[in-house]
Amino acid sequence: MLEAPPRYPLKGGVLVSNRGRVDARFIDGEYSWRFRSRLSVEKEFSIGPVRMNPYVRGELFSDSRFGKWSRTEWIGGAAFPLNRPPQVPAASSSVHTVSMLRCRLMQQFDGEDDDCGRCPNTVLVVGEILPFKARTSTKRHRY
Repeated sequence: MLEAPPRYPLKGGVLVSNRGRVDARFIDGEYSWRFRSRLSVEKEFSIGPVRMNPYVRGELFSDSRFGKWSRTEWIGGAAFPLNRPPQVPAASSSVHTVSMLRCRLMQQFDGEDDDCGRCPNTVLVVGEILPFKARTSTKRHRY
């Protein structure tokens, strides 16, 4: 897997990112690759003591087995930190864990492809994700 996620900060604290990703894989013993392009828009803010980061994303998938764009996903949701990171001096290199709760709604559309016999398929997902992120200080190292 190879990934390149450039991020562009806009006015008002809005963050736009456009991740390009290539997946190399073997399916039924045959090599194939898939290119994924995901555009995201998000903004972190607080309402009282509740911090949140709502986002919307659209992702296109191109699969070498079919030679065309084969899947589309639309995702909307929000991430909520469950604990606050400790305040550390900028020169510190300590690592700590931040728990996040992500709630999202996703719609996936798999397009019809005569070569593989698939029919158009729409999947609607509502879910929560509880990942753990490691964060380090804001100190930047130059090499």
